[in-house]
Amino acid sequence: MDYEFRVVVEKVAVASQKVIKRDTLKIYDIKQPKSILNLGLRHEEQISLLSKVQNALLAEQSPLIDVCVQGGNWLNDTSALGIKTGLTFAEPSNSQIPIAGTG
Repeated sequence: MDYEFRVVVEKVAVASQKVIKRDTLKIYDIKQPKSILNLGLRHEEQISLLSKVQNALLAEQSPLIDVCVQGGNWLNDTSALGIKTGLTFAEPSNSQIPIAGTG
């Protein structure tokens, strides 16, 4: 019997458990490995797969972000990362930053 292994991400409505969006990120054929190098995923493929998962999550999260370019918003708060930034603004602004194609 032939099998394949699918890596799938789903956006699900929590209350109803209805699948709103489903994307197949990668399909692997399941076959007998010819060597130890054919077991699992090599590092490059792991990174590629993780990148696809990250992009799928960011695509869902980024439309939910509405931030002003003025200092003090949570996107400028890098203190949790131990990073000190020198962001300063010459004049007040009500400008919005478009994120991931939302603006």
